[in-house]
Amino acid sequence: IFYNPYLAAGTVSPSALAVWRWRPDAISSPRSRSTSRAAAFRVIVGRWAAPVLVECYGYDVNLSQRDMSYAAIPDLREQYHPGDELTCVVKQFDHKAGRLDISVKETIPNPFDEASLRHPVGCRRRASIAGKYAGGVFCNLPDGAVIMCRYSFHYEDSDFKTGDTVMVVIQRYDEGKKQIFGKIVGR
Repeated sequence: IFYNPYLAAGTVSPSALAVWRWRPDAISSPRSRSTSRAAAFRVIVGRWAAPVLVECYGYDVNLSQRDMSYAAIPDLREQYHPGDELTCVVKQFDHKAGRLDISVKETIPNPFDEASLRHPVGCRRRASIAGKYAGGVFCNLPDGAVIMCRYSFHYEDSDFKTGDTVMVVIQRYDEGKKQIFGKIVGR
């Protein structure tokens, strides 16, 4: 890495780049078949919109929050740190294009699977607010499942902030999109 826009913009300290490991002998190592496991080293960590830049098999790969975890994470910097070593799944490798696609979250089971058995429609559960977006609220259940919520008529958006613990009611499941919908009914 000779030029990095994050470093040039002053958003990353030069010491964060010190964990980058160049391994030219590993460039042709990714398996062509999917679901190969590999080690990835964290280089740069940002918030929601900024990707996490990792090195895997000598390739720099930008990962979004969606590639890192099934749960909504308000600030990636709180969970991931420069120098961390992760297990990832190699999803695709194109040697000609020099492209490596990996996923960290696919190394663990999706918490949505069988969530309808653990959290049936109509049940109340404690959850923490992970983020707000366009009138919707993303809440994390303790088992890692994410619920997209709206507020009951008693509450307004300004009544809650990210990190608050709330009571939610599970309203429905969308099996096709693997999403859970609910309503915030209390603190």
